Amino acid sequence: MATDAGPSSEKITSNVTSTPVDGASTPTTTTNMPSLKDDADTNGTPAAKDGLFARVSTFFGDWFYFWEVLGLVLSAAAIVSICIVVGYFDEKPPPVWSTNINIPTRETQSVSLTINSLLAILATLGSTCAMIPVTKGLGQLKYVWFIQQDRKLADLEMFDSASRGVLGSAQLVWKLRLKHLAVFGGLASLLVLAYGPFVQNLIFINIEYHPSNETSQISYVSEISHANASGILASGAPTRYMIASALSDDSDEWVVPPHNCPTGECDWEGYYTLAACTRCTDISDRLTRKCTPYKEAGIDPENGEFPASGGCEVSLPNGLSTFNIDVPTYDPAYNPGRNIMVMNTTLEPFIYTDLKGHFVTVQIILGLDPNQPASSFANNTRQLSRYRITEDSPLIARECAIIPCVQNQSFFLTSKPDSSILEPEIDVLREWTNFKWDPLAGQALVDFPGGNITYDDQTAAQRLLSHYPYFGGDWYRDIRDWLGLHLTAFTFGNSPEQTDWAMTVTRSRLPEGQDYDSTLASIMNNTHTGRWRNSYCLLADNSTRPDVECGMHKLAAGITNAMRTAAWEVPRNARKIAEGQSYSPQQICHAQWQYISAPVVVWILALVLFIGVVVKTRRAKIKAWRTSPLATLLLRLDPDSREHLKDWQRMGDAELRETAEQLKLRLKVDGDEPPRFVKE
Repeated sequence: MATDAGPSSEKITSNVTSTPVDGASTPTTTTNMPSLKDDADTNGTPAAKDGLFARVSTFFGDWFYFWEVLGLVLSAAAIVSICIVVGYFDEKPPPVWSTNINIPTRETQSVSLTINSLLAILATLGSTCAMIPVTKGLGQLKYVWFIQQDRKLADLEMFDSASRGVLGSAQLVWKLRLKHLAVFGGLASLLVLAYGPFVQNLIFINIEYHPSNETSQISYVSEISHANASGILASGAPTRYMIASALSDDSDEWVVPPHNCPTGECDWEGYYTLAACTRCTDISDRLTRKCTPYKEAGIDPENGEFPASGGCEVSLPNGLSTFNIDVPTYDPAYNPGRNIMVMNTTLEPFIYTDLKGHFVTVQIILGLDPNQPASSFANNTRQLSRYRITEDSPLIARECAIIPCVQNQSFFLTSKPDSSILEPEIDVLREWTNFKWDPLAGQALVDFPGGNITYDDQTAAQRLLSHYPYFGGDWYRDIRDWLGLHLTAFTFGNSPEQTDWAMTVTRSRLPEGQDYDSTLASIMNNTHTGRWRNSYCLLADNSTRPDVECGMHKLAAGITNAMRTAAWEVPRNARKIAEGQSYSPQQICHAQWQYISAPVVVWILALVLFIGVVVKTRRAKIKAWRTSPLATLLLRLDPDSREHLKDWQRMGDAELRETAEQLKLRLKVDGDEPPRFVKE
């Protein structure tokens, strides 16, 4: 140079040799190009842009795998955080983190973060960090792939595509068929699609009922005597409705006693109430059957007007018989051979002979039709067809007593989520049936609590019925009369010409003009068809009470609910109320740990890929170039390979890929020569 510019004016240059692609021997030209370091300060100090970030990047870049390790650590931390969040809120209400932000010229806005949003953030962090070693590892493996042996030049694009997206990863997995380490990276790239959805499914939020602070109330009865005062004459509408509903047995609504359940789901455990109970004994072994030829009216052409005659008479030793009917409205013109059921409350009992002060003792005889078994009525609305008792008809006889008692009940009430229909579940935990008759007071007293329960137990049970619960007065006499009228009755099948009538007709001791009653017909039909529902009919072993016994039990339950209705329909301050527990709906989180599998598998695949890449890179004795486009750009082709690609600038994408498929190269790294693709 002509002048001495000093150290500050020196320029570092590099010589670039330009050689034609065809490799012909031509003169070379040398051009001085400025180095990347020309931007340094002329005083020898780093330029302003080489700040803290550049120095930190250079420091970590000297250690080849810092970013991969950081990605694995952060991804593992995200998985652990996800597990901590899910485990902490398992079986708990979902949290809502909210805050208020002030926006100028606008009202204060509330911003909230839900648990699903938090999991989504952690899932995004975890999946993104897990893909750092995957993408960089796939980028590094393309160089290792060519070092091992001759490969198609097109494989370079396959590895590069796999490090960039799902489609390339799928192509890589299909091409390598689990025969190379790179398959782990391809699988991780595919499975990462399930990372977020699986994390979201780790928490399942369900609506559950949990105890609330609202009080639930249910009615109970400790004594009942003044019928007119309570409005519950046994012959009145409340009792008739309750008993008819219980015996029709087509729904569970009649089971629900008067109550106040503010949340729709309530539980009353262990409360006491005055009730009507039943005792039944099978006396079928005392039955006798006597059959004569049966003739329908008008069968004989010569005597077409004679009444039907013959049939089977079923009787008990005390005189109760299907042919001997103690009902004033019984018409002797009817052939008693058509009678299929009879009940009586006036004859001497066989079993319950020492009862005094009970409501009623009833004997029941019922003949069934062997051609219409209960199984034929299952799951359909088929009606019972007309029949009569024959020599092969199954017979049932029971003696039942309805008596005063105290019941310890448990009652649970819930509403179906999709409707307003109530689902009651009632269980009689215990019964006290020791009662005595006080003739002076005209009352039936129940011995409660007796010697089997302490005063403390009564306190826990809200001290219910602590002073001699009893039935008496108008109500007691009225219920006895009502039962006597309705349960002394019979049922018979219609004659063939009465096709427009029901299958059976019932006659009871009701006054003239009130001679039809559904009580007996309901017991007979539900017993024969086996359509008794479980309410009030379950025994201790969860079996259903048999035949007419279930009907008598439901009849007593209807009486009990009628009493409780009367006890509720009074001024609020005069009600007798048992308190229970109410339950309110709450959202509850439930962990589904099987869905942690996708994040864990992705992390394991990334870890295996990273370790394999480190090992293979060291064995190949190359640097960690990863996905750097500069490393790929600076790789050279040997002269023979360049000859195949000398016109590549005139080829389209498909033609270039086809040419690369035919060209097999190996990445050669030896001596002081730079890495290059060679054709061997």
